[in-house]
Amino acid sequence: MLSALIADFRIIFERDPAARNWLEVLFCYPGLQALLFHR
Repeated sequence: MLSALIADFRIIFERDPAARNWLEVLFCYPGLQALLFHR
């Protein structure tokens, strides 16, 4: 499960040039939050 979370973070950083750090991604990206709670 942790490896899937790390992979999701990497994908966001690779595809979104506006992503600056992992805290911003964790708290401000509703798609990632939906994936986390769904899993």
